[in-house]
Amino acid sequence: MLTEQIYYQQPYQIEFEADIISQVPVEAGIQVILDRTCFYPGGGGQPPDAGEIGGQPVLNVFEKDDIIIHLVPEELSGQTVTGRVDWARRFDHMQQHTGQHILSAAFKKALGARTIAGFHLGAEFSTIDLDRTDLTRSDADRVEDLANRVVVENRPVTASIYGSVEEIDDPALRNLPVVEGPIRIVEVAGFDACPCGGTHVRATGEVGPIKVIGWERSRGALRVRFLCGRRALADYRVKSEAVRRLAERFTV
Repeated sequence: MLTEQIYYQQPYQIEFEADIISQVPVEAGIQVILDRTCFYPGGGGQPPDAGEIGGQPVLNVFEKDDIIIHLVPEELSGQTVTGRVDWARRFDHMQQHTGQHILSAAFKKALGARTIAGFHLGAEFSTIDLDRTDLTRSDADRVEDLANRVVVENRPVTASIYGSVEEIDDPALRNLPVVEGPIRIVEVAGFDACPCGGTHVRATGEVGPIKVIGWERSRGALRVRFLCGRRALADYRVKSEAVRRLAERFTV
């Protein structure tokens, strides 16, 4: 790996200085490789970070052949540049991704339902696919209650690197790693452990409320839609206002 991945050691750091290794013109702009970066390149269902480098907007960040590439509109000037990650976007992704770990573990513990296709973090809501085809509102409430209890308990969230599967000895491990070599395990203390390369909050209390908003069958599985943190609060505000307006209109 040519680039030091600051986001793994310091996910709350959003500003950094780096030296430019290379700049390559492409049709969409300039592909920049730096010696260090705070920009998460996306992966495992989590989108890449946004922000700016050298005063230019970062259009995309991705990893190719173990190299992290930043796409900007124009060539950067100088040898050393300053980068800054869009914190609102980063923290939202940290909330949703950590919330997914908690929710997936809660589904397994409460209902024996396993997450079989990871998750997708969308712009409006996130999803996980479960190895079942039905769910009742009562079941969803049980899972929500357990997940939000873990949030309120403010359990530490940590990440550890292991050299191989054989080195991992964690009874909370939910899924076995599917990669070889160094394995990163993200753990919610005493509740869940899972291989993951994303960015996460440092304690479950920062996830905020976790809410299941719907589900449907999808390719033999059950796709569950959910919201965490600020997204859940925004959804509640919209629905609360809709109920208020209906009550006023129908005087009930």
